[in-house]
Amino acid sequence: MPKLTRTNLVYRLLVATLFSILLFPSSAWSEPSETDKQEAARRFQQGVELHDAGNYRGAQIEFRQAYRLAPIYNLLFNLGQESVELKEYVEAHQNFVQYLRDGGDKISPQRRIIVEREISRIQKYLASIELNISAAGAEIAIDGIVVGVSPLSEPVQVSIGRRKIVVTLEGYALWERTMDVAGEQRKTVEVKLLSLRAITAPSGPATAASSSQPTRFWLSLGATGAFIAGTGIAAVLTNNAKSDYEDEVGSIGDPMGKLKRIDDAGQKYKRLALYTDIGIGLSVVGLITTIIFAGSETEKNSVSSANLQMTVTPNRVGFSGSF
Repeated sequence: MPKLTRTNLVYRLLVATLFSILLFPSSAWSEPSETDKQEAARRFQQGVELHDAGNYRGAQIEFRQAYRLAPIYNLLFNLGQESVELKEYVEAHQNFVQYLRDGGDKISPQRRIIVEREISRIQKYLASIELNISAAGAEIAIDGIVVGVSPLSEPVQVSIGRRKIVVTLEGYALWERTMDVAGEQRKTVEVKLLSLRAITAPSGPATAASSSQPTRFWLSLGATGAFIAGTGIAAVLTNNAKSDYEDEVGSIGDPMGKLKRIDDAGQKYKRLALYTDIGIGLSVVGLITTIIFAGSETEKNSVSSANLQMTVTPNRVGFSGSF
């Protein structure tokens, strides 16, 4: 058997009253259908049983369903009691205030005093948060429940404890904050929403700096032109070296001196021929790269600085840099 507490006794005394109201409604409110009246009575009875068993959340849900089917003011008292048990003081306060307002003269003076005392006690567990949001039309949720859209006409009432505030608006970054609020505390929170366009768009100085840098396309085109020009010069020098080599082979004179001149001319010819082959290869790669970059020239954000250096030694040609 469940323990008979003062709250349980109040519930038991209300059962008969509420059943009579549900079955024989007053003309002061719109009468629900017979099916809704029976379902509301069943929901209410089930809520009382859940409350007696200590299942306050289940009782709250059943009373809500009963009130939806038959919105009589008496059920607001039950909803207020369940919210108190669940420490949901904002909802408890709202239910009790509405109970007194809707019940009016039908509520006995003794009952009104009890409820007013409960309202005064609950107010000590309430706080208020004023949200100043930089953009209009933002959806505001506290602890997962939407409480309104900016700008709010008044501060938001919350229960004491740790509260999570989330502000969302299309085109802006999500804003969220978790804070602790004490009883009867008033807090002001400045919410500055950040536009996603402002995040992705480059700033003025950065844009100016970027525009002064060559794009990858022009960099590649310039390097390719240098490769082709260098290859042309190397080809001319290679051809001259080849002629010198052939002249030395066909010359006459001291055999020992001739062999050395032929060897020197041959080494020069081979070296320049290697430079020419490398230049041809780099020119081909440069042309392909330029064509690829030309296809993506419309992507302005691909601008970057570059540094290209060419190193020439007797044995190799090297290129280094950053892109």
